Formats: sequence, C-alpha cells, structure tokens
Amino acid sequence: MTPARVMIVEDNTTVAKDLEGCLYDLGYQVTSIHASGEEATQKIETERPDVVMMDIHLRDQMTGIEAAEMIYDKFDIPVVFLSAYSDSSLLEKAKQVGAFGYLVKPFEERELFANIEMAIYKFKAEKDRQANENQRAQMEKLEGLRLMAASLAHNFNNILQVPRGCNDLLMELLPSNPKCMELLKDSATAIERAAKISQLMLVYVGQGHNVFETINLTKEIEGTYNLLHATIPKHHSLKLDLASSPAMIKADVSHVQNLVGNLVTNSTEAIGDDTGEIIISSKVVSGQESWLREKFKGYEFSSGNYYILTVSDTGCGMDETTRSKIFDPFFTTKFIGRGLGMAVSLGIVEGHGGTIAVESQPGEGTEVCIAFPLSL
Repeated sequence: MTPARVMIVEDNTTVAKDLEGCLYDLGYQVTSIHASGEEATQKIETERPDVVMMDIHLRDQMTGIEAAEMIYDKFDIPVVFLSAYSDSSLLEKAKQVGAFGYLVKPFEERELFANIEMAIYKFKAEKDRQANENQRAQMEKLEGLRLMAASLAHNFNNILQVPRGCNDLLMELLPSNPKCMELLKDSATAIERAAKISQLMLVYVGQGHNVFETINLTKEIEGTYNLLHATIPKHHSLKLDLASSPAMIKADVSHVQNLVGNLVTNSTEAIGDDTGEIIISSKVVSGQESWLREKFKGYEFSSGNYYILTVSDTGCGMDETTRSKIFDPFFTTKFIGRGLGMAVSLGIVEGHGGTIAVESQPGEGTEVCIAFPLSL
C-alpha cells in the first residue's frame, strides 16, 4: 500500500523536525514543511498531500484555522490541528472549519498515528457519504422526471388519437380534392412526428415498445461499424476491440443500434475539431467479479455472465458538475432541444435490464461503460 503523504505546517523548527522524524518512523511520507499558512496554501495545490498537520498558532497574518479552512474548502484535503493548548474556544473553532483531528503538544507517536489514520478514514467516509447522498438525490430526481415524462407521453398519445382520426376521415371524404389531400398528408406527417416524440419519451422512462429477440451483440455492433464510421469526421478514428466469445442477449436491435449511435455521436462532438480516437470495446465477465459492484454502484448483479460494452474517447471530457447532470432529460451542453441523448440511452439500457456508468475528467476524455445480462 502506498504510504499516506503528509504536509507539515509548523513555525517551530524543532517541533517540525521532530514531527517529520516521527512521521517517517511511522511509515508516512512528508511532502514538505512550512512555517506559515500563506506558504502552505501556495504549495498545497501542486503537492496534494493526503492530510495536513497544521499548527493553530502560526507566524505571519494567517492563522492555522484560517489556512485549514481554505485548504479544506478549496482543495478538499483533511487537516489535523496541532496546539499547545486545548481550551474550549480553540476546539470550537477547529470544529467549525471541519477539523479531522486535534493533537495537544507534546504528543506520543501512537497518538499521532491514531489521529492521522482516523483523519484519513473519516475523510473518506465523509466523501463516500456525500457521494451516496448525491447519487440518491439524483436517482430521486430522475425518478420524478420519469414519472412526469411517462404521464406526458401517455396523455400526449391519447390526445393525438383525435387529430389522427379526423385526418384519416377527411382523407376518405375528400379524395378528389388534390389541394386538400396535399394538406392532409402534411398534417398526417406532422402527427406521426409528434407520435415519435412521445415514443422517445417512453424510451427514456424504460417503457418504450421493444421487440425483443435473442441476438449476438458483438455481431450487431460489427455490422454497424461501416455506418458508424461513415458518420464521424475524417480526422476521428473509430476502432473496435470486441469480445471474441458469443454475446447472446435479449434485445431490441433498433434500440441497441440507436444506443451505440448516440454514444459515438457524443464522442465525436466531444473531440470536435481536434484529431481523436473512439474505441468500442467489450468483454464477457461473471456477475461475481468484485470490480463490477464498484464500477456500477447500486446495481444488483446476479451470478450469471454480463456483456460489458464500453465506448471511450479522447475528447474534451467533463467536470463532475457536468457529469452528474448528463442523464437529466433537459440538460445539454449543445443547443436547446438536444437534451435527450444520454437520457434516452439510459432508458434503453435499463429497458434491457442493464446498467450504465460514466467516467470522465476534463481534458482526459470520457468512458461510458454498459453492463447487459447475457441470455442463458
């Protein structure tokens, strides 16, 4: 295991050197020693330690508490305070800035070790808790949007029956009037387009009309390669790295093709005018693989096998704020009216009993990973 990296912020040189020696003896790595909060906050972004040991009373204008607040709020790094005092006012101030430990000087090595390990553990637990809360809030939001979309789609379909019926009746009554027939055909086309929009909303909520059949997903993706390749810019490359073993799943072929096409389109738009690469890869794994639960959090894997389909690109990537909103049906980084792409993709995947995970970093591209249960 990689040793935790610790930054020391202590204006007493003797104490700082003793602390450095203790940390090395305990197996930690010391990134640097600073005598002021100003120095520490300037270096923290480039060094990125796992934890900061911070003296509360420092030289210069910035106090240890002020430096700790900035470090935790801006750089999300836990701080353990050091002080020669333990009065209640200091403890209260330390609590207010989110301290993950508090040591009174002088201290023993075992106290130091316990505080650092607890700080790292509490910090990770807090991040996991926040991530779980955010995920739960996102799921509740998506469920609300889905209920609304399903209700709108069904009511919209019901309303469309009236103009559709009237249109059909008029076409029977006015067959000899060319001008009327032309207008009625335009009207019929508009009605069908509206019906397709409502079907798209039902696909988003996983209630679309699916025609399931057992297909070899690898062969289906290979069969669409030429079409996909023709739709991407010439300065983008599209590569396949698909599982050689048969991948039989129960699926609606048109919806799966739409899914892959959506993902490739997103990748080309993320790469933009730059040269870049899109890779469609896959593998067959057991549902018992431990990494699946880490990658696809919240999904209950059975003991069977799964087809893992991945579409990755070397595009611009996304920050966490953007990534957390990509499944919202009305969120888009494109122009208005283009917000249903990933929402529909999610609906298609869940309509096939699968799950989806997205990993992305700004400047490092995006990876969309999908797990489909294989047919027995």
